[in-house]
Amino acid sequence: MKLYIIRHGQTDWNVQGRIQGRQDIPLNAAGRSQAQMLAKGMEKRPVTAIYSSPQLRAMETAMALAGNQGVEVIPLPELVE
Repeated sequence: MKLYIIRHGQTDWNVQGRIQGRQDIPLNAAGRSQAQMLAKGMEKRPVTAIYSSPQLRAMETAMALAGNQGVEVIPLPELVE
């Protein structure tokens, strides 16, 4: 079994150096591009499950990966910062 731990893509708050914590901040254009690059980079690394924080930025990143992998994202509130 392999476990991949992946951080969400960039948000505007990341660029501004602001702490996001539990704020539900979405990915910005660069973050969405990063999520797509992640999905492409993981194409040859099949996954059987994807777990994510339910926060928007994490879910957006996970959904990009899930679309290429053909699996559903399972939100886990325990993963919220």
